[in-house]
Amino acid sequence: MGYCSVDPCRDLPSDIFKKQKSKAFSHTLNEADLAGFLRMFRGYKGYTTVKYALMMAPYVFLRPGELASLKWSFVDFDKNLITIPSENMKMKREHLVPLSKQVKRLLLELKDMVIPPFLMEVNSRTFSLY
Repeated sequence: MGYCSVDPCRDLPSDIFKKQKSKAFSHTLNEADLAGFLRMFRGYKGYTTVKYALMMAPYVFLRPGELASLKWSFVDFDKNLITIPSENMKMKREHLVPLSKQVKRLLLELKDMVIPPFLMEVNSRTFSLY
């Protein structure tokens, strides 16, 4: 076995291993686009609970499973707070979610439509919102 007479790397570009510059948060929407994106949920024609979950999600920053398993007992309208017990959280510690005026309004609308104890109706077989 002999040596290679030609450097196989000679034809590679010189900047092949340089870190590419990326624009931080390039995927975020500007304010006008975000407002339109959020309004789009109002026109959702599927299940009501899914529509409300979609409208609440950007405000509460909960995982879909956490949002789907919320109970009315977690919501304190007087303190404007959702308190999720540690056993319902991935990290096994209590989680406090402040209620914005938008989420509070959505929850009050939803309260007349769903049967306790859950805010959202959950399909337990597939663990997705109806």
